[in-house]
Amino acid sequence: MSISLPSTSDVVVSHLDNPSNFYIQFANSHSQLQFLGEQINQHYSCLSDIEDTNITPTSIVHGAVCCTRFAQDNLWYRGKVLEVTQNEVVIQYVDYGNRETKSASEIKLMHPNFYALPAQAIRCSLVGVAPKQDDWSVEASQLFQSLTFNKLLQCTFINSQDNGVFFVSLIDPQTNINVAQVLINSRYANPVTVTPDKKKINEIEIKSKSQENVYMSDIRNP
Repeated sequence: MSISLPSTSDVVVSHLDNPSNFYIQFANSHSQLQFLGEQINQHYSCLSDIEDTNITPTSIVHGAVCCTRFAQDNLWYRGKVLEVTQNEVVIQYVDYGNRETKSASEIKLMHPNFYALPAQAIRCSLVGVAPKQDDWSVEASQLFQSLTFNKLLQCTFINSQDNGVFFVSLIDPQTNINVAQVLINSRYANPVTVTPDKKKINEIEIKSKSQENVYMSDIRNP
């Protein structure tokens, strides 16, 4: 699968750390992801003690895919192992972008039926802006959250890095507000000029000039 640059889609923000590091989901994939979540929770919630033991990995390695419960809602989600220590495992939820530290006993092998849908979280950085200081301020992050959380946004993919991070612009179609411009006008960000990159990235398929709806599901800062 590939992303053509530039292209525009409707998205929602699923998780954010700051305006330079956040994750989005395509709005038109919401029903597929919801259905997958129902299947995953039905499967892992009905396991017997023996079945549960059999799907607990004997060894956990960096990059391994898995399923585990998210502490805040106690529901099962797909994940990927980012870090392994003697007693703890850092998991990233691949459909949302957020991370959580779990014990090894909480990590379960992913059933083959749950591989088909590609990971839905796309890592992004807001294009055209840079923090006033070395890092984003708390106020900038709070403003970014207020502009994007729980909203359907128009996302234009402008450029990308080799590590898979996409530089994007975000516009609220209800108000026609450009998120980056609000951060600049509020004096929380400096403007930065970026040149669109006309190439394809082998990550997720997005049709050129297509448009998708998205929602912000979790935020820490812009």
